[in-house]
Amino acid sequence: MMKRWRVGLIGCGWAGEQHAQAMKRLDERVALAALADVRADLAETKAGEWQVPVWTDHYPELLDPNKLDLVNICLPHDLHASVAIEAMEAGLHVLIEKPLATSLAEADAMLAVAEQAGVKLMVAENVRYDRTYLKVVELIEAGALGDLFMIRISREHEMHDYLRQRPWFLQQESGGIMVSGGIHDYELLRMVGGEIKHVYGLTARKVLPEMAADDTSLALVRLQSGAAAILAESFSLKTPRPGVHGTIHGSQGSLWFYKEQIELYQASSDGRPERVEAMAVPAENTFEAEWRHFIDCLEHDREPLTNGWEQRKPLAAVLATYESFRRGERVYLQELNP
Repeated sequence: MMKRWRVGLIGCGWAGEQHAQAMKRLDERVALAALADVRADLAETKAGEWQVPVWTDHYPELLDPNKLDLVNICLPHDLHASVAIEAMEAGLHVLIEKPLATSLAEADAMLAVAEQAGVKLMVAENVRYDRTYLKVVELIEAGALGDLFMIRISREHEMHDYLRQRPWFLQQESGGIMVSGGIHDYELLRMVGGEIKHVYGLTARKVLPEMAADDTSLALVRLQSGAAAILAESFSLKTPRPGVHGTIHGSQGSLWFYKEQIELYQASSDGRPERVEAMAVPAENTFEAEWRHFIDCLEHDREPLTNGWEQRKPLAAVLATYESFRRGERVYLQELNP
């Protein structure tokens, strides 16, 4: 008989809602057994809505390995490390929303505890499970573009109302767009172009003045391969096409992507005719995909694709970008990893 993994959800906001719905759709493998939120009324409401038998406004009450197998942490960024460490020390596996932590010191402490406790630590970095991005990687690895030399990724949306409903985004330095959205795009950049050598970051004039951190920022990136990349991140762009737009250029062609759409252009070469192909990639809920992956890893004792060690790398790139904001100069990732 297949085991149903007992989950405690910590944090019932937007991300918690997405994870709860994914768990419900994987009901044969996952049991949402308990939830916690500091807002007791929200915890009680969601427990009733999701038919969860146990709820509390004090998450440590949930950290019992006799009642749970793992916790799903969907909290403000600055709480990730402390809550995850407490859960892992209690003997529970952890699926945590991105970013892994707010500093490399926090990340390293989390990794050390996971190893000592013998539990799995996975970051819910859903770009790694997105079918469009996986198709882009497949095309690149098949040589469709040749040698890559330039990549552009732009995260374009206006989210002022969303942010104002979640004051921690506005009040904390850890709530800026480069850590909130840019960490996704640094991971996507790693997927398509490989590891990062150095970054130069630049912030724009704020459109959302009450925001403590960056609401729009850019990163100019050098990859270890020698390719160059630009990341453009904003909470403040008014656009008819919100979402993530990407362009990848190689020695033999170019590729554009947006949502489930990919357009591939290959130049004529060595007798091969010019080619333009539009592709539509079937959509899949990435929250479900990452949950299936995590449960597979637990059942077969494998390291998750987005384990803590791997997700330390985009975090280092984000932190290097913020350091570049402060210093006004290029920052090598090696400086943060002496």
